[in-house]
Amino acid sequence: MEIIVNSTFKTNQERFELFVVNASCGGYGMPIAYLYLLTCNSTTDAYNDPKNQVNTRVQALREFFTSFRNEGLLPTFILIDKDAGEISAIEKVWSWTVNLQLCYWHLEHAIE
Repeated sequence: MEIIVNSTFKTNQERFELFVVNASCGGYGMPIAYLYLLTCNSTTDAYNDPKNQVNTRVQALREFFTSFRNEGLLPTFILIDKDAGEISAIEKVWSWTVNLQLCYWHLEHAIE
């Protein structure tokens, strides 16, 4: 099974992120799960501290992905943004089974 994990970051005033997991089903991409996540508290210092954001995101994503693994979802391919939290969580949950690919568009824009 192939899945794509896409997320929003710093796109709303409430500082929530939306993660969408899409799976290939019969040749079509279908959303199979959503995670609406507040990755830090409301103070500006915490929001701007990358270490706080990544650690919180990794914990939440690890639990989110573990629930899929526990239900028998064992993807062979995952396409993600270039987010360090997503990479870390996926490696902890599916490290032995998955080919992890980063989105070319996100990589290209990170370099610029």
